Amino acid sequence: MKLKMNIQGLNDLVKNIQDYTTEKEDALSEVVKETALKIQVSAKQRAPVDSGHLKRNIVVQLNSEGTNAKIGTLGSDVKYAPHVEHGTKNTPAQPFLFPSFEEEKPEYLRKIADILGDVK
Repeated sequence: MKLKMNIQGLNDLVKNIQDYTTEKEDALSEVVKETALKIQVSAKQRAPVDSGHLKRNIVVQLNSEGTNAKIGTLGSDVKYAPHVEHGTKNTPAQPFLFPSFEEEKPEYLRKIADILGDVK
């Protein structure tokens, strides 16, 4: 006995899955970008100012998908930024980046959870 089956709507199902994935990726990228920019602004506000060089060089770099962000004095000549953030033997710490990250973290995690809440 030969069984023949015709499945309709498979192409629509695949397209719906692809659209859903794209929608989630776009939403996640937006949250990453938005949060990274907030951290940058906050870090610039917290950064101690002598010449202003440190503050001017706090930047955001996003990967091409927008799902990963780096924030700091990336690619600049501000080699002393870690010493300001963490302090040295002779200089107390003046944290500016980590507190900014910690401030945004709860809202970031809430937004990610909201976006991915229906993913099973």
